Amino acid sequence: MNDHETPQFAFDPISAEQEAPSQFSIEVEQHGPTTWEFKTKRSIGPYSAAYFTSKSQARGSGLGEQLFEIDGIASILVENNRVKVWTTNERAFQDGRERIEDTIRNQLIQLIAKDAQVQRTLTGFDWFVCLVLPVWGIIAGLLRLVRGNPTAGTMLGVSTLSLIFWVVINIVRWNLLR
Repeated sequence: MNDHETPQFAFDPISAEQEAPSQFSIEVEQHGPTTWEFKTKRSIGPYSAAYFTSKSQARGSGLGEQLFEIDGIASILVENNRVKVWTTNERAFQDGRERIEDTIRNQLIQLIAKDAQVQRTLTGFDWFVCLVLPVWGIIAGLLRLVRGNPTAGTMLGVSTLSLIFWVVINIVRWNLLR
């Protein structure tokens, strides 16, 4: 992947960025000639704080590894919704600023894609409610439908089929007991 390619996800990141531009905005503040802070509206990673002084130390962090690919990065602090970058000199930042912002923005897109994927699946408890308590599953599915939750259709469908199954079982049982 070259510097200008956008990673492929299960959803369209361009339309996601147009729908929620505030999630992708990045404020940049200079705290000295070689220190820069990038603030976002959303948490950037799964950790509360991480400080990296080398690419090998950032191994496995995703964002840290990608930022150390940019020439002139000396150290990085990732903390909730901000990334502080120390460069070897001011010129290194000027040359890499756009790449730093793109890297942070891509990290946000990946997190939103991951959140969207998680929201599309039913939890174990959801399956229990749908299969064992289908009337409650239908009610929960309708509430999710009103709220725009992507799992609403699955929950309504599974609960409805489960309700039909239980009604048939009870009719058969009732007829056998007569």
